[in-house]
Amino acid sequence: MAKLTKFTSLGVLQNFSVPVLIEFLNRFKAYLKARKIKLSAETFDYEEIISLFTQVHSDTPQELLEAAFFIEEMASQSGRDKVIKEANARNIILGYAPDAFSVHDFIMLTWLRHPGLLEAAKSRVQTWRKRSFCTCSPTLGEVHPLVRSEIGSIHDLEQGLADVLPGCDSGAVKVIEYEDKGTDEIWFLVRRTGFLERVPFMGDSGTPEVVFVRPLKYDVIVYDKAHGTLRINCHKSLRGEYRQEFGQFLFGKQEYFADRDVYSLNILFDNDPAFLDCSGIAGIDSIRWKEVGYVFPGSFGITRVEKSPDMAKSKKLRNKPFVPPGVVIRYAKFDVLFEGAKSPRSVQIMAGNVANYSRESDYSALDDWIRQSGIMINLVQQVAHAA
Repeated sequence: MAKLTKFTSLGVLQNFSVPVLIEFLNRFKAYLKARKIKLSAETFDYEEIISLFTQVHSDTPQELLEAAFFIEEMASQSGRDKVIKEANARNIILGYAPDAFSVHDFIMLTWLRHPGLLEAAKSRVQTWRKRSFCTCSPTLGEVHPLVRSEIGSIHDLEQGLADVLPGCDSGAVKVIEYEDKGTDEIWFLVRRTGFLERVPFMGDSGTPEVVFVRPLKYDVIVYDKAHGTLRINCHKSLRGEYRQEFGQFLFGKQEYFADRDVYSLNILFDNDPAFLDCSGIAGIDSIRWKEVGYVFPGSFGITRVEKSPDMAKSKKLRNKPFVPPGVVIRYAKFDVLFEGAKSPRSVQIMAGNVANYSRESDYSALDDWIRQSGIMINLVQQVAHAA
């Protein structure tokens, strides 16, 4: 948990006006009564309010701490700009003019009127930082229309995840949805709050103290409406839970998404650089294969990694196969020069269903190339063959 400097420093706390602070704190009347704190505009005691955040106990409302955290994080000029931008992206009418209030009051009022907006604005950056995704395809290999409006709400999804994710109790999972105009993707940020923990630390006076914290972890799920795939960024032990819960949320079927291979690098056995062609892919200027890792068959599991600025040209010049016959290819890395970029960005594709890339905006063009190159397994044919 971040240190709440805006709520524990008298000079900073006074940046919030008394009427706005009272409206905010009145959301927690029962807790204030238990702490024997009375709110009055005439006799408002800032020091008493500071004690709420310097003397946190196990009975301190989690909502109060979360609200203070997001207000703390967003109470700045740049934070206000992000909140306004997020409100516009979600077609939310704030109902008050930002310039009519100080930055601090604006952010606190926003939490009061639109509680989820601060976290959505702050977490958007957290969402786009994820670069490694496991891809799950539809079990039947075909894209079906979403039926989420008939199944349940985000709250139902949060409760379902809280029931199956380890280390979470009721109310400990928060799901934030992002669906920007002009895209075929729906992004979901999942915030998992662990159980309350006592953490010792050295106080400002040099004496040992204890603070109660709840550890936070973030996972990202992306549904691609155009191709019907679900991309998951989380610890690999949780992929099954997310695959099933989002299958239920989006389509009403826990087994809608399959746990099977999506990528195959066996195209390298063809010894043909044609798979690197990206002339028909919008957004990509060139692709160079630069690294491969593979395992020789046998009980010893000998692994080899080969690297070169241009693996395909190097192999052709030396009249060598791209990879030795019979090996199991684990991964391949590529340098991809995107349109408008000054230098290429690295992309790693792992046999199975995981891809790592440098920017979230890279995925759309990369997905088109992966499908064209033959690396993406034909799911409809795979399902038909399995049947």
